[in-house]
Amino acid sequence: AAKRGRALLARGDLAGAVEAFARALRLDPGPARARELATAYCARAAARARDGELEAAWTDLRAAKELAPRDPRVRFRFASHALLTKRFADARAAFDELLADSAAALSPEDRRTARFRRARALRKLGDARGALADLDALLGERPREPNWLRLRAKVRLRLGDAEGARRDAEEAVAAAPEAPEGHFVVGQVLLQRGRPRDALAAFDRGLALSPAPDPALLTARAAARQALGDVEEALADVEEALRREPSARSAQLLRVQLLLGAGRVVEALRAARALREQFPQDPEAHAFCALAHQALGDLDEALRSARKALRLDPEHGNALVTCAGIEAERGRFREAATLYERALGSPDRIARERRWLEAKLRDLLDLWAEREGARAPLRFLWGRAEAHLAAGELVRAEEVCSLGLSLAPRDPLCLLLRARARRRRGDFEGALADLEEVLAQQPANTHALLERARLRVAQGKLDAARKDAERVLRLLSPEDENHSRAEELLDRIAGGAARR
Repeated sequence: AAKRGRALLARGDLAGAVEAFARALRLDPGPARARELATAYCARAAARARDGELEAAWTDLRAAKELAPRDPRVRFRFASHALLTKRFADARAAFDELLADSAAALSPEDRRTARFRRARALRKLGDARGALADLDALLGERPREPNWLRLRAKVRLRLGDAEGARRDAEEAVAAAPEAPEGHFVVGQVLLQRGRPRDALAAFDRGLALSPAPDPALLTARAAARQALGDVEEALADVEEALRREPSARSAQLLRVQLLLGAGRVVEALRAARALREQFPQDPEAHAFCALAHQALGDLDEALRSARKALRLDPEHGNALVTCAGIEAERGRFREAATLYERALGSPDRIARERRWLEAKLRDLLDLWAEREGARAPLRFLWGRAEAHLAAGELVRAEEVCSLGLSLAPRDPLCLLLRARARRRRGDFEGALADLEEVLAQQPANTHALLERARLRVAQGKLDAARKDAERVLRLLSPEDENHSRAEELLDRIAGGAARR
């Protein structure tokens, strides 16, 4: 049976080979027979994948992995096909297992390929730092590998390192100027850095090098044209991308966005509903439905769609902004401000989006102050700043306090909380300026005195810190919590002075 299987495999009769090797395994169970059958399954999977039968190929590879779980070639093919079919968690787990097995007989080139593909899976799973670690290691061996440079540029862009992304993208183009993918990545970097005209030129270069118009490049060029205000040309690019690849999700999303921007709201809603039916678990599809319903004035339906998007992705930016806008229209200012502030906290926000959101939040806070007095939005901002400080989100805490100070420029609590965030970030000069402003207004503010004492300890100015802490003790009764904190600080100061 095995001899027949080998002959059929050599002739390319893969179904017959699988059947023959399976019979051999039934007659003579053992690892050698199992490996032969696994090899036949892998060969059939490769043929099926070439013919576009990706799910049938996945079934074969799963069977091969069960038969030969330690075979490095089987594991490599299984992990690679998982990545191809967008089973990113399966791909990552399989590549982790393969790369951790030092006994796996992989060639150095296959090991590098496995690491690169794991980086792709990690990026898709949102683990940008893990992907960056793999790519840094690979590029340490081959600094000018274009594929690795292109992927690292995308990862760095995700992490907010726009300058590093630009360097990687330009190096990738220099290493392979004829590759359209390099110009595509350069364009993405330029677009995210707020340079749509330069991005458009990069996408044009990429399309000129492509043997046929690439749907991803067409969609990217449409995004650049949208940023330049060329809505009709952008729509033409998106329509061409969808003609070539009707199921392209990013092109469909951009089309909805462009239709909304062009005021063709009914068409946009129809397109968004079709997208939602195609991708029912995609929060972006529900968020665009919400935007279309909001544009049509159907606020209840818009809120339902946005909340569905937030159930699928609690930090989805468009859904948060839509909900915030509706809550603001209904006069629910606290809820709206909370949603805007959550949207601002997203690490994926690019600078242009952040500025727009900050302006929206400031306008909302001004309206809230006008309707209910300045104390209402200030109380909200105090609470958010304290929450960010407790979570260690020092930059967000400082930003929230600065928003409060735009409403009430000398508010002592905003100044105090911002000083606390600045001290913990190491900005001692900025923190001291805030504390001096508080104490100029309220010389007996024990919170500010205690914070200034901590700051002076951090600066090594122990005598000045001791004076502030002793003043807190004189101002407070022993039962007060800050009294105890001042005593603890004085003990630390005494210990530091003794060591000196």
